[in-house]
Amino acid sequence: MSKDKLNIGILTDLSFRKFAPTKQNKRMVSMYANMSQSDSSMHRGHTDLVESSWVKGIQRLETEARNLRDTYTVAWFGETENDGGKPKFVKRDGMRLLPAGCITPYQDKLASLKKKWESAVDEFVNRWGEIVEDSRQRLNGDFDPTKYPSAQHIRSRFQMRAEFMPMPDNSRLPSYLQDGMDDMYDERVKAAGTELRIRLIDKLKHLRDKCANVGGESSGKFYTSNVTNVLELCELLPDMLIGDDPELVKAIEDAKHMLDGLDADAIKSSEIIAQDVRSKASAIASSLI
Repeated sequence: MSKDKLNIGILTDLSFRKFAPTKQNKRMVSMYANMSQSDSSMHRGHTDLVESSWVKGIQRLETEARNLRDTYTVAWFGETENDGGKPKFVKRDGMRLLPAGCITPYQDKLASLKKKWESAVDEFVNRWGEIVEDSRQRLNGDFDPTKYPSAQHIRSRFQMRAEFMPMPDNSRLPSYLQDGMDDMYDERVKAAGTELRIRLIDKLKHLRDKCANVGGESSGKFYTSNVTNVLELCELLPDMLIGDDPELVKAIEDAKHMLDGLDADAIKSSEIIAQDVRSKASAIASSLI
């Protein structure tokens, strides 16, 4: 494997195991099927064993962790397709590429999030008796105590797992397989680079569209995030670059220069500034297509 392949980054995945507090409700399905005179096999029904507010904190942190992973990584199992002449990246399931420049900040932020997630799980487990009693009152005659295991068992059902592994070394493969795998590697590197371009294109187009509304009836819906999302991405992308992409590098610098000294209030309060940003954002996005 070449030095470039070793330096590109590592593969990573993030998964969760958790207690899923639901059960099938066949009686509900049967009653509905009888009422609608339909085939019960065409319906699905379930009952929540725990009221949703008890698990919202855990679910919010899981979503935050997945968003963090998606921010710092690019899809490795995917491909680029044309959508009306424009590049569109189609993601596939599987491990994602964590570029070398993002390994440390991603692992640090993920570790911090994992501590918060574990604290939320511990609180859920510590309040398990209270949660069960709440369910007993809410479900009343439909409460089934056999569906509620011990707090210790509940804790063992929760797991946040981050996996990291090196990029595959094709040089260890038989020679007749190496060419095919190298071609696949090159395709994935190209697709990953295209995904980075698409990220910036999407943020710039969103900013462009919001600027177009300034001065109109919906001008008050211009948010700080319309600007900060572009700037934050411009700070992150240089560490995520896969190979040389001078056009993307230039677009990043142009976007930063476009927004230098501006904030959401400045853009929202001036149609002239908004239209200037709109025009420049559109031009920068077009340069990457």
